[in-house]
Amino acid sequence: MRNLSLFIIVALGTLASPAAAAEPAASPPLRALLITGGCCHDYTTQKQLLSEGISARAKVVCTVVQQGGTTTNTKIPAYVDPNWAKGFDVVIHDECLADVADPAWTERILKPHREGLPAVLLHCAMHSYRDKTDEWFKFCGVTSHRHGAHYPYTVDNIAKDHPIIARFGSRWQTPKGELYQVVKVWPDTVPLAQAQSRETKKDELVIWTNTYGKGRVFGTTIGHHNETVASPEYLDVVTRGLLWAAGKLDDEHLQPLVAAVAPGETDAAPGGDGWKSISNGKDFEGWKWNENPESWKIEEGAFVAHGKPSHLYYVGEKEPFKNFEFQCEVKTLPGSNGGICFHTGWLDKGWPTLRQGLESQVANTHKDPQRTGGLYNIVKINPSPAQDNQWWKHYIKVDGKHVIVKIDDKVVVDYTEPADAKGTATLGEGMFCLQAHDPNSTVYYRKVKVKRLP
Repeated sequence: MRNLSLFIIVALGTLASPAAAAEPAASPPLRALLITGGCCHDYTTQKQLLSEGISARAKVVCTVVQQGGTTTNTKIPAYVDPNWAKGFDVVIHDECLADVADPAWTERILKPHREGLPAVLLHCAMHSYRDKTDEWFKFCGVTSHRHGAHYPYTVDNIAKDHPIIARFGSRWQTPKGELYQVVKVWPDTVPLAQAQSRETKKDELVIWTNTYGKGRVFGTTIGHHNETVASPEYLDVVTRGLLWAAGKLDDEHLQPLVAAVAPGETDAAPGGDGWKSISNGKDFEGWKWNENPESWKIEEGAFVAHGKPSHLYYVGEKEPFKNFEFQCEVKTLPGSNGGICFHTGWLDKGWPTLRQGLESQVANTHKDPQRTGGLYNIVKINPSPAQDNQWWKHYIKVDGKHVIVKIDDKVVVDYTEPADAKGTATLGEGMFCLQAHDPNSTVYYRKVKVKRLP
């Protein structure tokens, strides 16, 4: 039997006060089972992107089962139990197991869904369980046997009034892509979005809903690459599709499972007392961008930088920062570039450190060889001490002319500015800002804290 990888994302609740006791009890989170495994995809990374991304958007607790190895013909052991779905409100199928061709096994999976268990089907699930019957395809809502080459494609919203996709916008360009070719759309399928195939020269269905027996089904063929699965647009539509399938697409459930710390509250951080949280994970309170506001979003409790160059300044305090400790958590998608600027000043447009201050680099695999943690054009680091698709702690301390930078508590920069230092990239005092570098970069910044020093 394959090893079982099982983890549960659990939220810690707060104790209710006596005043709140009279209020109606809040509904419990939905219990989602994400089953993943099989060929051809980075399911180890994607299970985390999906479970964390969904719970950051909705009241959903995800239990993740990763089995099946990396083959196309392994029967996932979790399905051996005839009551495999008991206790769950919705199941997310993210398997790639085309050569599991046993109709009795397929029926074991389908039975609870036909009896009413909601389902979410992602990407290669549509190419799984080819048992020489059409039952799995009927469940999916589409029949697909192949995909095209790897290239980004444009997704067109064709059901703008449907609640799943109403906030999706008219069009979306996937960061990368593997477009499936659909040869049949089943009668109970409702198309929501499509994309044109270079190979077939026709519009292929990529997002839809379906009804299978008594169960509601949400499906999408989007999602081969990590960059796509991690994108806010993808996670938004999958989360809304899950809630729709479960009959819970409402304001009560469209709330993050884990509450963020509000600005002004102290939080645990290195250095003891005196730390102040300056981001709340919900909006841009205390922050202001200088240009291209569309380059900034709030997702997963984080500032997300993706788009044309822009800088998000902390404007929550009038007094400039001179000596301080600063910390945030950062995550990058592959090939991304960003930065954390300090001792800088407001610019209506352009790169702040060309005028004043320093930048701690954020780049692990971008074409720019200067890597995460370095002081840009002053202290250059390569290779990177951090990795794409993983959160790291980014710590900066300035005391006089001395700068310390730590990545995950490891010192990567210990720099003292020379007395004769000249130019704009010098220490003084000023503001913090976070960088959106270019349209091909996606950088997440969250849990931003600062502590003033004498």
